[in-house]
Amino acid sequence: MTRDQIDRLWRQVLGAPDGGEAPDEVYEFAALVAQAEREACAKVCEQTNEDGEGPDCWDWHSKDYAAAIRARAGDQP
Repeated sequence: MTRDQIDRLWRQVLGAPDGGEAPDEVYEFAALVAQAEREACAKVCEQTNEDGEGPDCWDWHSKDYAAAIRARAGDQP
C-alpha cells in the first residue's frame, strides 16, 4: 500500500474526507499488518503443497507463489 492509500483510509476512519496525513505510527502499523498478511498467505501456499490439496498446479508452483508473496515486502510505503 502506498502512503496516499493509507492516508485515504485514515481519513475515512476519522470521517474527515479532506486533506491530512496519517501519523507515522499508522504507516508503521500498516506495514506490520501487511507483513503478517503476506506471511499468512505464503504459508497457505506452502501448506497446500504439503497437504497435496488443491489443483495440480499447486504441486508445481506453490513454493514459487509463496516466495513471490514474501517478495512483495518491498512494496511498503
